Amino acid sequence: MTVITMTELKNDLNKYTSLAKTEDVVVTRNGKPFIMLVNYGWDRQTIVDELAGCIHLDKPYEEIRYEQVARL
Repeated sequence: MTVITMTELKNDLNKYTSLAKTEDVVVTRNGKPFIMLVNYGWDRQTIVDELAGCIHLDKPYEEIRYEQVARL
């Protein structure tokens, strides 16, 4: 993980957006974490699988996954 200031991000946006493809980039504002740049290059199935642990399952996981992928 790389930590940079908002000024650094503004001065070299291309560098840090490229870096975010391989690692998280935390941007600070006034010395405090403000935003994080992360790689969003996941496929739809991976996104649904990652979120599955965050929801209450009132149906079988496979059924929920199929429904969510169909909505994307």
